[in-house]
Amino acid sequence: MESESHNRRPIKLRGFTPIQALAKSMARLGIRPNWISLSSLVFAGIAFAGFWFAAGMESGAAFGLLMACLGIFGRLMANLLDGLVAIEGGIKSPKRAYWNEVPDRATDALILTGFGLAGQALVQGLIAGMLAI
Repeated sequence: MESESHNRRPIKLRGFTPIQALAKSMARLGIRPNWISLSSLVFAGIAFAGFWFAAGMESGAAFGLLMACLGIFGRLMANLLDGLVAIEGGIKSPKRAYWNEVPDRATDALILTGFGLAGQALVQGLIAGMLAI
């Protein structure tokens, strides 16, 4: 795994044994890195919904923000695992660059727009989302 990951950003979590074991298990189960990249869109949708919920209900704001945090965490884990599963499974797709970047940009835009919505600054959230792309 080290030979292909030396060009990647240094993230200590990549070397965490449980994360590596999870990536190996996912690769053995046949879970494709592109599917993991797509799942990050689902997690970003959860984060956006949480921000929307937090913005719309004073009494439910804490629940909405917790939901947004869980969505963001899921998106980050998907972003970490897609590359690790590709390395562990020896999976190289001709469309690897597309699947590595496009879902990330869409999720960034969705989360930042939701953050702006929760902060009563939708326009600024939309601008931040567009700049992330």
